[in-house]
Amino acid sequence: MNAEVVRINTTLTKDLLKELDSYAKENQEDRSTAIRQLLFEALKEMSKNRIINDYKNNKITFRQVAERLGVAYWEAIDVLIEAGVSVQKLTEEEIQIRKKKVGSDTF
Repeated sequence: MNAEVVRINTTLTKDLLKELDSYAKENQEDRSTAIRQLLFEALKEMSKNRIINDYKNNKITFRQVAERLGVAYWEAIDVLIEAGVSVQKLTEEEIQIRKKKVGSDTF
């Protein structure tokens, strides 16, 4: 995949730059590569947290969690458990509440 590369500038504190350089050295990377790696991981983690929160707040279904994370059903269960989200069986009342909030029969 050939993605177009765009050059940007940013300002960092000396302490943050020191941490960045330390990370780059540990991983035998230059600063630009280190920044790309860290930014990619941070965005992926933020997206995962947003998906988990949307599920906790009944905004998306369980199936959508797996789809948006790009993982299998069972891996999505592990992600939710790791995040402290209950994935136990729901009562009939909880199922109806979730269906109503999510607007779907599949949750």
